[in-house]
Amino acid sequence: MERGNLRDFIKVRYGKDVPKSERKDSGTYPVVGSAGVMCYTERFLTKKPAVLVGRKGNVGSVQLFLEGCHPVDTAYLLEIPEGIEPRFLYYQLEGANLKSLDSSTAIPSLRREDLEGVSIWLPSLPEQRRILETLDDHLARLDKALADLEVAAKRSQHLFLAALEQAIEECNESTYQSLANCLNLVDQKKKVQRGWSPQCLSHPQSDSSNWAVLKTTAVQNMRYEPQHNKELPKTLEPKTHLEVQVGDFLMTTTGPRNRCGVVCLVTSTPKRLIFSGKILRFQPDSAKLLPAWLELVLASHKYQKQLDRLKVGSSDSSVSIGNAQVLELTVPVPSLAEQRRLVGDVEKMKALAERFEMEIEQEAQKFKELRRALLHAAFSGNLGSK
Repeated sequence: MERGNLRDFIKVRYGKDVPKSERKDSGTYPVVGSAGVMCYTERFLTKKPAVLVGRKGNVGSVQLFLEGCHPVDTAYLLEIPEGIEPRFLYYQLEGANLKSLDSSTAIPSLRREDLEGVSIWLPSLPEQRRILETLDDHLARLDKALADLEVAAKRSQHLFLAALEQAIEECNESTYQSLANCLNLVDQKKKVQRGWSPQCLSHPQSDSSNWAVLKTTAVQNMRYEPQHNKELPKTLEPKTHLEVQVGDFLMTTTGPRNRCGVVCLVTSTPKRLIFSGKILRFQPDSAKLLPAWLELVLASHKYQKQLDRLKVGSSDSSVSIGNAQVLELTVPVPSLAEQRRLVGDVEKMKALAERFEMEIEQEAQKFKELRRALLHAAFSGNLGSK
């Protein structure tokens, strides 16, 4: 049995970017970053079984590919040589808590020398296979339990979504109006406003006195996450009229299909944040539309399907929605009293679903901790038989 540092057994290589012209929605080899598969390509960086470790962003993430892949520069490539079972190395690194090696102060990052210094254990191939056989049995039971919890969480979310769709169905068709008729002017001339996308610094807002520009990931479905931003260089004059305000609706209008048309209502926000040119801003006329009602409507499956039909682009990896198409949407505008009632009904169901999901997440966390303990035992030589 051999113990040593990772560098003693495997060469750690950097990933490489793939030109946009060679990226596809489907193909032979997955293009992989630290957060997972991004797209596909016909070129490869390796055809051998390989473990990829997150270098930037999702630091310490561990992924296994058995039939070739092309990692980009946010991931390290570890080609697995003969004498090592791929899953043996994968599980061992998964249990090594590589996230704790993050050496950054702002942007998460993992230095190659720190990864190369990780201690690993490589017994003989027969011993690796014996351990994997036992480990697979235990992990299969844990994975089944986690999968069952995920199904329960989805069912809980479905209850909320069903309540939302029912609320919209209750609205008489005679109440429908174009969105344009229900919005205030946001820049004295237009009812929708696009932001600004200057060249920013690589780190987020470092101080509340500095200006920053939101990334599209700040806009999640019915959730605003302002921490996703990049600081504006002091050499650039901020466009202060584009500062995000409480009461703004933000909609992503450019990006991958699943990230275009995402809408959230800003109920609170740090100061000095500007929305980017890939984000649209609008504000409802409170005499016609309650913000909470409009957010529910635009987040519903019915309206997300409508928005999806408005998206244009050469591939699902890059689509966009125009200002005019958004304004032409027709939305239900019942009386304000009816909007309040419908919002109240949906919010009650949402609260129940969130409480149930929280309980499920607590149980899932227990299983994840058990998984980590199991992996630690396996690679410490303390894993019992089936």
